[in-house]
Amino acid sequence: MGQDEYWGLQTALSLYKEFKDGPPIKDSKISCTDHKLSAPIKEKDADHSTSVEQAIETWCNDNDGKDIGKDGIFWRWGVTEFGVPDRSSFWLRVEQTCDKTKKFSKQQCKKSLTDGLKQCDKRSETHGFRAEVDCLAYHVVLSGDVDPNAAPWVLPDHFVMGGEKFPPPLDKEAAPKCDPGKGHRPVVDEDLNKAISAFCRDGAEIKGFGNGPHGWGNMFDYPPKNEPQWYPGGFNMHLTMGAQNVNNGAPLPYNVWDMGWCK
Repeated sequence: MGQDEYWGLQTALSLYKEFKDGPPIKDSKISCTDHKLSAPIKEKDADHSTSVEQAIETWCNDNDGKDIGKDGIFWRWGVTEFGVPDRSSFWLRVEQTCDKTKKFSKQQCKKSLTDGLKQCDKRSETHGFRAEVDCLAYHVVLSGDVDPNAAPWVLPDHFVMGGEKFPPPLDKEAAPKCDPGKGHRPVVDEDLNKAISAFCRDGAEIKGFGNGPHGWGNMFDYPPKNEPQWYPGGFNMHLTMGAQNVNNGAPLPYNVWDMGWCK
């Protein structure tokens, strides 16, 4: 028997003993979360952050044999978004779902979480899930918050105070508000793209919406008033666009009392 064969046999025997002496490994009931954020499953897609598969291996191994307790066990990892490291988060978590005291099993942990990835996520990213087995629930949880003290299933102190720490959570951005446009003709893509190109210029001053008779005194009109408007003859239209920041009308994105991030 060669050296490689010998060590391969020793590894196989060690794994056999581990499974034989440990608790039985069971299938879990999987519930997919479908969070709008995601985390990379494999290392090649992690963009220098930690993949979910890497995190599962580390977390399950390092917590093996621990008492899970009433608060459960949970760790956080940062996710690279748009090339920015640690812009959002994913958490691995296990919690007890009954009063029976349970110990952490790395083999059950790996099976439950790996089965969840296979069942819920067919692509390169996971959007989270819950895997229940006996009196335990394993989770992959997504969050736009990068505060390590802001586990998404509890109410962090900075939420209680009425604000959020910098950077603003990635999943709390303001949603677009659509104008129904009653009585107007839709803008075709060609005209809309021309208007966007005319308005979105590098170095242009952000004036805010302005006051004016309708509160829009600084808005940008396209086509300009001295040029032919769109759809003449009953639909003499133009597009009005504007931008503002916190210095001229936009709300603050986070709590003004929490300036620790500025340091």
